[in-house]
Formats: sequence, C-alpha cells, structure tokens
Amino acid sequence: MPGRRWGPRRSATLTAITVCLFALAGCSSSGSQYVKSTENRTYFKVPTGWKLFDEQQLIQDNKDLSADQKDKILNSSWRVGFDASPEPQPQHVFAPHSGFPVGFAEVDHLSGGDSDAVSDESLRNQFIPVDQLVQNKQLDVLDYQNVNRGGGFHGIRFRARVHSAPDSPIYAEGPAFTIEQVSLVNQAHDKSYSLITMCSAKCFEKNTGRIEGIMDSWTVEES
Repeated sequence: MPGRRWGPRRSATLTAITVCLFALAGCSSSGSQYVKSTENRTYFKVPTGWKLFDEQQLIQDNKDLSADQKDKILNSSWRVGFDASPEPQPQHVFAPHSGFPVGFAEVDHLSGGDSDAVSDESLRNQFIPVDQLVQNKQLDVLDYQNVNRGGGFHGIRFRARVHSAPDSPIYAEGPAFTIEQVSLVNQAHDKSYSLITMCSAKCFEKNTGRIEGIMDSWTVEES
C-alpha cells in the first residue's frame, strides 16, 4: 500500500524511562505521562491528564467474555487503554467514533500456530479488517510503512480513514473515523506488540500532532 514515509521516531530517552518506577504510569515530563510494561520491555507516552485503564479494568467489565476467556486473555497478554475525554470510561477505549482521542496498547504471546501464521497482512488486519474494507471502498489508506527496528523487530505502521456504510448500525455514531496503528512482532515470532489510537475523522485531524507524539513514542526493546 502506498503512502509517505514516516519521519524519525521521537521516542523518549532510556534515561527518562528508567526513572519511572510505577507499574502503569510513571513520571511526567513536558506534559506527558509514561506508560510501560516492564515484563515486556515496552514503553510509550500519552499527554498528562488523559485517563489510563489497566487490563483488569478493560477485561473484567466486558460482558461479552466468559470468566474463562477473561482469565485466558489476562494470562497471555498485557494491555492498557487511554481516553482523552473529560468524562473517561473504559468502554470509550474501543469506540472508534469517539469525539476525543482513545486507544490501547497490547502485547500478546503467540501460540505455535499463530507464530507460524503471523505476517504483515495478519498484523494490519489484527483489529479491523483493513483489506476487506479497502475492497469494499470503505477505507482509505492515508499512510503506510513497513517497519524494521533493532533486535529483529519487524512490522507495519499505517493510518487509515474508515467510512461506515449507510446501512451499518454504527453509521449513526459518525460517518468516518481515523485510526493509526503500529504493530510489531519479535524475531522469535512469539510476541506481537501493537499500539492503536483512533477517534472521529474531525477529532483526529484536530489532534494529529498529539496522536503522532503517542505513536512515535512506541518503544519495544529486546528481552
């Protein structure tokens, strides 16, 4: 998929990160709060004042999941959500038509079968059916890049605008939203690392600078 190349990644320095000792969100600098998973050696930052939701808050209240499914997710992944709304709620995290930026980070342990099947195609279709929506003329790819980082990490980063079909049950929530996603897999192909930010198309345009800052800060280090 065509698109412009992304500029240099403005990640936080390792020194700043290592002094952040909290399990979820750490020290604040220049209007940012750091979010990390020490176990997965994964870091990013969001603006100070945005609400963070840990994996328990995101999973335990999900009525669509059974108790066994919740346990399986919690035992095989790490995730955290964020919401810029002045009235933040966990359910906002997965609401693409939000009037404020929302999103989540997720690290998944891949089973043998998933490890064998992981590819750029599977990564970009991991959360929304990008390729199908392109075929249906409901998605415009605004930017796309193959990503290679030190330590053998490989993946994709893209930004897309999704247009809801008029007969879609979510059309009333807004005719278009914009999503940006970066997804990586480690060299062993046993872990995937994803960060997604989204909101309505108008919201995304208004907050592009802040959203790019979040996405650029996504740091994954070799274990």
